[in-house]
Amino acid sequence: MLQFSYRCFFFHEKALNSPIVRSPLVRKPRLAANRYATLIRDFSINMEKLYDIFLGNKKVGTTKLEKADVPMGVVFGKIDFENIGSGYDFFKHYCLKYNIEITDIPEERIILTANIDELKVFSETQNEISGVGNSISGMDSDEFEITIFGIPYPFYETEFPAHVKEYNERFL
Repeated sequence: MLQFSYRCFFFHEKALNSPIVRSPLVRKPRLAANRYATLIRDFSINMEKLYDIFLGNKKVGTTKLEKADVPMGVVFGKIDFENIGSGYDFFKHYCLKYNIEITDIPEERIILTANIDELKVFSETQNEISGVGNSISGMDSDEFEITIFGIPYPFYETEFPAHVKEYNERFL
């Protein structure tokens, strides 16, 4: 389990345990993780927009949402925390308090959250970036990422035109 990236673990954990998954790639966690990591790397774009992250009424930090999986309506990016010493402690405490499912590896200080309803992301123009769900993943010794998935079109195209352009240019 710890052999592959913590970012990949969250997305493949449920797929690996699902009885309806028949793909040989998904049944081999290492291959699934490597394939997903390649997908993330290929769709990374340097963005200049800055998005504010709120948990309830508290501003947690900012992100550039610099990575994307365009066909799935997914964006994600590194979180730059504001006035939070430990992302691991902060999110673990919050999730335990509000009964939000987490995957926790205490010895590595890694945490992966399920959807957090009170987690909101706003653009510079105060548009809320919302989709079907979101998650936080990360570890104190590295970085934390926020993921928003299932963002509907055409909003996705309007808010993230650079991601869409980069994706479309891959097929020219």
